[in-house]
Amino acid sequence: MLNLFRRHGRDCGPKPAPTKENPNPPGEYFAKRSTSIPAPNGGFRNAGWCPSKPQCFCFFEGTDGTGAHHKPKNLIDPRNGQKVRDWSRASEIIRDLETPMPVQQSKLVTPLETAIDGYKDKKAKRSEAVRGKTRRILERMRKSLWDNYRIETVQEVRLPHLAKFVAGWTEARSVQRNNQTIVKAFWNFCVDSDYITKSPAKGLDPIPEDRVQVVPFTKDEMMQIFKALPLLHDEYGRCGGDIEIQTKAFVCVMRWTGMSIGDTTTLEKEEVTGWKILTARTKTNESVYGAVPPFVIEALKAAPHDSRKYFFWTGEGTAHSRTNKWGERLQRLFVLADVKTREVQKYKYVGGKRTSEKHLVKISDAKPHMFRHTMAHELIMQGCPLTELAKLLGNSLKTIEKYYGAWEQERQNALDKRLEDWWSVDPITKMLMNASQ
Repeated sequence: MLNLFRRHGRDCGPKPAPTKENPNPPGEYFAKRSTSIPAPNGGFRNAGWCPSKPQCFCFFEGTDGTGAHHKPKNLIDPRNGQKVRDWSRASEIIRDLETPMPVQQSKLVTPLETAIDGYKDKKAKRSEAVRGKTRRILERMRKSLWDNYRIETVQEVRLPHLAKFVAGWTEARSVQRNNQTIVKAFWNFCVDSDYITKSPAKGLDPIPEDRVQVVPFTKDEMMQIFKALPLLHDEYGRCGGDIEIQTKAFVCVMRWTGMSIGDTTTLEKEEVTGWKILTARTKTNESVYGAVPPFVIEALKAAPHDSRKYFFWTGEGTAHSRTNKWGERLQRLFVLADVKTREVQKYKYVGGKRTSEKHLVKISDAKPHMFRHTMAHELIMQGCPLTELAKLLGNSLKTIEKYYGAWEQERQNALDKRLEDWWSVDPITKMLMNASQ
């Protein structure tokens, strides 16, 4: 229950009693003066009426509807945040405060770091590549939220915060789409874990797909790459030898299997059987082998092996790091072969230290994945069904149609040739053509 009262100053009091000298003093009689309670400041407190203009402020004390106890203090009007003078309005506010209400529970907060660790535990059974992508994008998100908004907990994050984070992405659209999928999956995990009731990432706009451009190597470029192998040198500047033999085997596997650079890096010896190499494994654990020319197997056997289990990796460290090393080596090979090269200004590193000035260096726009594109393109030109190509490359038919289903002049020419071959053996076509001549 709450007690409502006014607190008056010492100058706020009743009309003095009439005297012979002053039979009609100014002011009004304070009828409730006898019931007033002295106040600490020398004034007094009472309920209701006040002789001052404007009236003195209203105060309250006691226990409200939530069970909270209040010491004597000013009554504040929640409508305007001002102190209250009107007794009727004060009575309305007190009635609202006395209405029984459940005690507000303090909201639990979950640090972002804790939620991210929990999501990484959920992905513990996935491949190292998947776990690495998840770890990197979520760490970027956590850093962005802290740098821009000083946000540390899951409950503080809102849609505009994530929208700003996504707007700063500069990678290829396909990479952005994958990253956004991870971000949305993380916030759905937070909802499932009862950290929050609604995902702040739900309203993120979908990222449009890039216009697919599949660029294979030309036959001349492939010849240049193989001719440049003897020019490839190791960290000591030595050309030929082990680095040439091992890189040749690596390139042969990519060229004639269509495997990605990551799968080639982690190719196991038991995945090579006779003249066939395991190129894909379906979700139902079905193995798909691709036949390769005998010289590919011979190159694999002749190359120095990094371990007993793998051809091109020791098995120590992370496969991601080793894949990056192979990517750097292939980039040097493409430059030596003068395939899709251009000159740019870049810093050089001498003895592990970066030079103070940029230098003009040659780089290549060729990518290791172009070996895969080349094989797929040539198989399609040979009439390979897209369903079989999807099995060989370990992709869905939808993905194969997206990247390799585009109609091009070379395929149009091949179709025209097939139609002409059909006409040459069809008797009705020959009869009508002879009649028209």
